[in-house]
This record gives sequence, C-alpha cells and structure tokens, in this order.
Amino acid sequence: MLEWLSLDKDHERVYRLLLASPRSTVDQVATSLALDVDEAQRRIDALVAAKLLDAAGVDGLLKVPAPLAAIGGLISTQQAELAQRQEELELARESMGALVDEFLTGYDTKVSQEIEFLPSADLVRARLYQLSRSVQREVQTVLPNVQIAREALEASLPLDLEILARGVTVRTVCSPKLLSEKGAHEHFARLAEAGGRVRVHPGPPSRMVLVDGQQGLIPVDPDDPARGAYLLKRPALTAPLVTLFQEIWCKAVPFESTQRSEAEIDDAGLGERVRMAVVLLAQGQKDAAVARRMNVSTRTVRRWLAQAMQTLGTDSRFELAVEATRRGWLPAAAVHVDGEF
Repeated sequence: MLEWLSLDKDHERVYRLLLASPRSTVDQVATSLALDVDEAQRRIDALVAAKLLDAAGVDGLLKVPAPLAAIGGLISTQQAELAQRQEELELARESMGALVDEFLTGYDTKVSQEIEFLPSADLVRARLYQLSRSVQREVQTVLPNVQIAREALEASLPLDLEILARGVTVRTVCSPKLLSEKGAHEHFARLAEAGGRVRVHPGPPSRMVLVDGQQGLIPVDPDDPARGAYLLKRPALTAPLVTLFQEIWCKAVPFESTQRSEAEIDDAGLGERVRMAVVLLAQGQKDAAVARRMNVSTRTVRRWLAQAMQTLGTDSRFELAVEATRRGWLPAAAVHVDGEF
C-alpha cells in the first residue's frame, strides 16, 4: 500500500501497528513484529521522514497523525509534483519539433523540387515526425510482411494517438505476419481502440505512408527499411499510391472483425491464415494465386479451405464465402464466385 512512498511491507507493518497502538514504544514495536530494536528504529525513522509519523515527544512516545490528513496531504503533494512534471514534459515535447527541424537541416536530402531522399532510418523517422505535426485530414499507412522492430512500433503509437486526438483520420493496413510479431497485435489493438481504422491484408505489396494524399513516403528497398526512403511531395506523384492504397484497403479484412471471428471459432481450431485464405477465395482468386500471395503450397490452401468448410458446417465453397461474409470477415459486396470457386 505504501510502495508509492518507496516504503516496503515491513514499513507498512510498523505503521499499521502504530495506528492500532499509538502509545507503543520502539521496544514494543520490535517485540510485536519480531524485529530487532535497531531495525524497528530504522523503519520508524523512515515513516517519520515520509511524514506518516511525528518524531517522539518528551514522553518518548511516537505521535501518529490521523491517516486521512497524513496520507491525504502526501497524495496532494505528489499530485502537484506530477502536474508540474507533466507540464515540463509537454514543454519538452513542443521544443522537440524545433530540434527535429534543426537535425534535418544538417542533411542535404533534396533530389528535386518534388522528391527527397532520406538515406537512413533516423532521417525517415525525423521526417515522419514532421509530417505527423503538419497533417490536416488523413494518414494512410501500409505495413507489409517485412519485420518491423518493436521499438519502432512503440515510438509510432504516441504520434498516432496525438494525430487521432486532433481529429485526423488514421487508416492502417498490416499483414498477418506483422501481427504475429511480438507486441504488434497489442499495438494495433490500442490504435483501433483510440479510433484508428486498421485492416489486415494477406500480402500488402510495399510499405508506404501517405499524408493528406499530397505527400508519400516509400522505401528505397522494400526488403530492407534500413536503406531509407523517398519522400514524394507532389500530388501527381502520390496519386497512383493513393489509388493503390484504396485497392488494398477494400480487399483487406477489418482488424476488429478478425478479433471477433477468432473469439467465435478459436475453439474449433481455425486460425487467422485460414480465414485469410477464405477471404481471398471469396474475392475471386484461384487456389494457386492464394498460395503465392500467402507463400504456401496450393495443397496447403486446399487443406485450409476444407478445414474451414468442415468447421463452419458448409458444403461448398460458395456457402463458405457466404458464411465468411456473415461473420464479418469481408463486406457482402466483396464476395465474387468465379472459376474454382
């Protein structure tokens, strides 16, 4: 109970004893709690320093203030200190923008009026920070199957939450592989809870970040984020990326519905990749195409679909698509039965 004052359980035992028996001497405290006298005195001195006890009076007895006043006063003091600290942190956050600006001025990133080259991850993160401060309407992000460090996800969450608090729309598409990375699922769950719109796509083609549809970040090498990125600053250059994002978004599964579906059928043993295969088939893709997108064999895809049909109690792939739609895995308008399906 007193950990917030850096006091341990022995301090608390001494304090509770003195609350119940305020006329106890140090010797009596030591005897009652099976402590040696020196240890009991150290615990009492710590409680005096924390202002939970008053120093002994002329009669040698400890003075025990009423806990409502003693602890209540300490809480009020700490709340005031925390408020001051929070204000200081907010001022530091505001000054960080100027520091980031100064950091970027030390690098010549200009390729042309419309394009910048950011050759390192640090420069990319700095430019993303600037973009997050200037965005007005929407941020669109695609996160493919490449591994993203947990530290990078953790660093991006405060920026995303700040953007959402300003009323900016945040739309993010991620892959099942990324969701399986440590901490990723919790990251996107928090983003969705805060109002961000998150969807899952089996094979996003490449990482991208689009800001207000006017500027876009794309990697130099999709397989190696450490090589940096290009910043496109002309709407004519970002327009194809905006179109691509919308196509990916329409084919992706809402993150919330994947959570709901997992809770609904986990006991039956269907996992996220099985559901994703069903979604792709429902969108009209052939078994071989699904296998290529999900980096598995065609035989594996067919086994997954057979498993899904058995678990969901359907007799055909068409019925499987209808059932997948009913469960919210994809919108009804997205169902397309063709060829093998």
